[in-house]
Amino acid sequence: MRYESAKILLTEVLQCEYTDSLLAEYTLRDSMNNNVIALQKDKIESLSKKGENYKTIIKNLEAIIKNKDYEIKLKDKEIKKYLRKLKTQKTLTKVGFSLAGALPIITAVLLILL
Repeated sequence: MRYESAKILLTEVLQCEYTDSLLAEYTLRDSMNNNVIALQKDKIESLSKKGENYKTIIKNLEAIIKNKDYEIKLKDKEIKKYLRKLKTQKTLTKVGFSLAGALPIITAVLLILL
């Protein structure tokens, strides 16, 4: 072998070793980048799930508000119904006491006239 052939051969060997060391470094960086990408995907998925959960919470709270409004309307109807009954009872009580006081007087007047 001549000197130039040996030089070319040695240069090619050194280039292959350099390339192999670069390949190992690039492989390491690529695996780290893949890990970062996987972590970012997981973070995005968890954030999207969190957003969906918030949407569900908002829907539930809106349903609770509608239910609360319905319950308030029912309560108001029951209060009005109770007040009408109370007013009727007061009126009947007044009429009853008035008749209880007037009935003996009317009876006495009728007995005197007859």
